[in-house]
Amino acid sequence: MSGNSSHRSFLEDMKIAHDVYTIEVVDEDSKKITLHLAGPAGTPYVGGVYEVDIKFPVTYPDGLPEVVFNVPIWNAAVEPSTGRVNFNNETNLNVGETLNYVDDLLKVLDFEDDSEFAKTARFWSAQFAGAMGYPEFKMLTAKVRKVEEMGFPTKDAIIALSECEWKIEEAAVQLIDQSSSEC
Repeated sequence: MSGNSSHRSFLEDMKIAHDVYTIEVVDEDSKKITLHLAGPAGTPYVGGVYEVDIKFPVTYPDGLPEVVFNVPIWNAAVEPSTGRVNFNNETNLNVGETLNYVDDLLKVLDFEDDSEFAKTARFWSAQFAGAMGYPEFKMLTAKVRKVEEMGFPTKDAIIALSECEWKIEEAAVQLIDQSSSEC
């Protein structure tokens, strides 16, 4: 597809997407947009507001976009340290398909309310996305503070604790191992 028809196709798809999503066009020529999403009711993300940068390839609609959550989110499809979305078995996504894919990441319906995933996702939503704190928020925040007192940055402490099911000792070992491998 030529660059001109790629650009025209992108603009046509954006017109349709504006009817459904809150989108800001950051740079039309480079096909970069910012998507704003609210955490849906009935999910651990409820009450959170998420900003997501999306940059479509120059070969649009062919290829995968680069998608990055600017607001940290706890989700299996999102790299916790970078916010980069991992696409499963996808090779091409146009504007609508990409926005639906990202939107669906927040529509977690099959989870136990007391599961580690739900507890962690709620914490991240409250910590980073402005959602209300849940009963476990104070307890988990205290664990973050304990790891911070060991000299680790807040976000690193949160990621390690989240990956270690909120076990302080395991998170500390993980962080120490990471810092020693960086030397």
